[in-house]
Amino acid sequence: MSQFWLDTVTPALVEFWPSVVAVILVAVAGSVAGDGRADPWRRIALAGVVAASVACLVHALRAAAVPVNNMLTRDIVTMAFFGSFAPTLSYVVTFMWRVRARWLRVSLALIAGLMLLLLSPVVLLAAHCSSGDCL
Repeated sequence: MSQFWLDTVTPALVEFWPSVVAVILVAVAGSVAGDGRADPWRRIALAGVVAASVACLVHALRAAAVPVNNMLTRDIVTMAFFGSFAPTLSYVVTFMWRVRARWLRVSLALIAGLMLLLLSPVVLLAAHCSSGDCL
């Protein structure tokens, strides 16, 4: 069972490395950010989320350009969605959730973002085989 997770989780983290970096950046920015709305750490974290989203979209389009990959449109959309949703969820939990304990917000944001990325291979497989032609 552990070999299955190693074979599944490692490619997911490599595939979505910009999102992993953005989730960690959001967690670090949330841990040092002040409570003001004009805090520069919020802008840095938001810029990291946007950059990760664009990088994942570019990566998905580049992977789709190679005919050997046999990627469908729904595969590209799923990769782009997961690449942008995990850092966005992490940002929302860190900066928009009104909990006094900053460490709780940061750790929940880190856990939520990374768990979404670790589940991405299963979701990508389900999206690819959703039409039933893979069964």
